[in-house]
Amino acid sequence: MAALIPSSTAELDAWLSQEIQDELGTRAYLLRAIAWCRRGALARARADIDAALAKLPAHELVELTCGLISYVTRDYDRALVLLDRVADGHRYMAAPTLRELIARLGRLGWTEEQRERQRQLGALGIRDLRAHVKGLQQTRAASGRGSVADQPEQVWASLYELGPREVEARLEQLAALGGRGTASELAGVRARLQLLLGQLDAAADALAGFEVGDPELADEHLALALARGEFARVAAAPLDHARGSARAWRLRAEALLELGQLDGSAQALARADELEPDHAITQLVWFLVDAASGERPADAARFVELYALAPGLVSDAARELGVAIWIDGGVVDDPAVLARVCARARALLTADRSAAPISYRSVSGSGTTRLRHVPAAGVARVAHADDEGDLVRAARLLLRSLERHPKGARSAHAATAVRSLDAEQIDQFMADGYVHLRGAFPRSLAQSIVDSAHRRLAQDPARWLSGPHAKRQAAELARYDRNDPRTWPQGRLDVVGERPFTISEFSPFAERAVFQLLGDAGRIRTRSWTSNLIVQYPRRAEWDPSARAWEPRPNQESWHLDSPSVQTRLDQLRMGLLVFIVFSDLLPASGNSWLALDSPAKVARKLAAAPEGVDFCDVHAGRAITSECERLFEVTGEAGDLLLVHPLMLHSASPNPSPRIRFLGNPMVYLQAPLDHRRADASPVELVIARALAGLMA
Repeated sequence: MAALIPSSTAELDAWLSQEIQDELGTRAYLLRAIAWCRRGALARARADIDAALAKLPAHELVELTCGLISYVTRDYDRALVLLDRVADGHRYMAAPTLRELIARLGRLGWTEEQRERQRQLGALGIRDLRAHVKGLQQTRAASGRGSVADQPEQVWASLYELGPREVEARLEQLAALGGRGTASELAGVRARLQLLLGQLDAAADALAGFEVGDPELADEHLALALARGEFARVAAAPLDHARGSARAWRLRAEALLELGQLDGSAQALARADELEPDHAITQLVWFLVDAASGERPADAARFVELYALAPGLVSDAARELGVAIWIDGGVVDDPAVLARVCARARALLTADRSAAPISYRSVSGSGTTRLRHVPAAGVARVAHADDEGDLVRAARLLLRSLERHPKGARSAHAATAVRSLDAEQIDQFMADGYVHLRGAFPRSLAQSIVDSAHRRLAQDPARWLSGPHAKRQAAELARYDRNDPRTWPQGRLDVVGERPFTISEFSPFAERAVFQLLGDAGRIRTRSWTSNLIVQYPRRAEWDPSARAWEPRPNQESWHLDSPSVQTRLDQLRMGLLVFIVFSDLLPASGNSWLALDSPAKVARKLAAAPEGVDFCDVHAGRAITSECERLFEVTGEAGDLLLVHPLMLHSASPNPSPRIRFLGNPMVYLQAPLDHRRADASPVELVIARALAGLMA
């Protein structure tokens, strides 16, 4: 193990030979993942964790060490899910694993989950709980929270420990008992709590009857106005430079950002930073102001500072977007990605925008919406202080298991066969530009995602639709009933998914195939896919069971590339694969996608002939190429299938003349670095390009 740490990238890759894999199984991947972590190669470490977890069933030792290493790689949600699984499934490991969970949840400020694990730990018995209770008592004594709160702000300060419902109950008790706080102070904390819960009308009711100019309520009025989108009102509110709170200046900065007044927003943030340094919301909004300004490009150093102050918030935002922000060597060097993550993080914040605790809501990996908090700056900054200790523990556990299972012995950790692409399938991808993975994920999972989409469209379509026509389409779904075609909309709907899936969780087969087609797990940026759906409803006027299947014309405008650019260049292609996830059975002539199978080579040649770039946002660009294509192919399949398609494949949507609703997922797999068809060890995706250009040179 010690010899792995200073090894070069090539040496580490070579070390994980087939012989080592056969002997050590999943432990080989985990030992290398530890080495990657110590070299700062977090993306490669995550790829090895993915590979280890793909070998099913996973042993508790694998899940425990994967949980420890995942936390180091900043993959918090997965780390906690894995540790949870060990605690739930193995009683002899339950108490120590729950303590691990509670400690990490505390570092991240995720106190709702922390309280749940404390209850689980308490259920194990007093001997398991004694040391933990003693630690809690010491912590509370040191923080001064051991006394009974008799003022509204003291009750609010207990939000971390008690949760919003208990805080609400104690505020009511305080009002009934006539605590020491003033009536306006009590109203302010009540309003703040309702803002945190997203109850804007209730917050307004709490403030009713008090003067708008009451200094104890000024910040709550501003937070409520911001939440209601009254940006001009917040921006124009008078603020005393000497007495205005840091929270008020931050609220003004957000309003000015919304109004596009970036200089004024930056000035307000500077004042907030003077009054209250090291505040995560200040850094978050400041990054967005810089990102919105062409003159002040967003600084990656500011993003790193934000991450240090709010690791859980930022990682949750990135997870919900399905992007990786920590790659080999540090934070991803794409300002647009960082800006998207910050925008999402701001959207997750609760409306109270309190100085402390900072709260937000996120959909966890299990699909549950959680109220989470950002810990105090001093706690957040040491969230990874024990990373080396975690890696040492993981290594010891693995090495100890190796001693118990000497060479030649097959252990519970040995690799279990996982489906991979065979030589014939890779050859087909090279020839046709796609490969069809049949039964890539459970049909039951496909059905549950479709059922969820129907339910959400019936209950709250405005929340779950996206796209330029979402508002009109939501209105059309007012009486939606999946069993009544008369209530269906017509044409395409874009439905936002409830939760993302890691690719390894969704389909180990697909993940392995992605690795095979792109050459190296460490090259891949995309680690999860959303459950977003492209839904094609029938056009009722076109229903005709006897009608001939619709076929696109080679020169029609619908042929396109995904993720196009006005300057698409061959040396800047970071799209690794286009993916079609089949969530409902795709019979012919059901609004399916069509592929121009001979287009990847033609697109590659077009790009090679124009090194300055080709505008594939132009609706005519695709058909200029497909007009010369002869091999048009309709995507069909069964729920649970998945197609991996070359990123230069031109494809087209089609109308749905059938009486069936079509459900399809269409994510992309993005790379850490652009495709390079000149590499000595080019991947199958790159070889398709290389062979197309070799034909051009011949």
